[in-house]
Amino acid sequence: MSIQSRLNQYQALHRDERADGAPAGELVGLSRRMGELFAALHVGGSMADKVNQPGFDVVGPAGERISVKTVQGMAKGKDVPGFNLRMAHLVDRVIVVCLDPATAELSIIHDEAAADFLPRLNRRGFVTLHALTH
Repeated sequence: MSIQSRLNQYQALHRDERADGAPAGELVGLSRRMGELFAALHVGGSMADKVNQPGFDVVGPAGERISVKTVQGMAKGKDVPGFNLRMAHLVDRVIVVCLDPATAELSIIHDEAAADFLPRLNRRGFVTLHALTH
């Protein structure tokens, strides 16, 4: 199944689950996977060889290792999902995807080389959306 087909399937499932009353917080795993698929399409790459590949989720067309972080909505003060600092050496690029939980639409809100992204993180491996988008 193509990346686009799989993404379409997951978006439909997300919309169905939300229509059935599932809270967005219960769909985190699905949301993360949707963000990874969307990022792979965005860069013209492929998914990592393994689900939960240490350090990265997507492989760019030139072999670049991309970590994808998916956030639901753009609430002020909201953190980007944590980044495992022990895996930083395995990542070349970081993409942050925003999922609109009401519509299952996705957008890239940040795309940066890991060397530039990592210094923005606090000691626990977090950065706020505000710090990335302003």
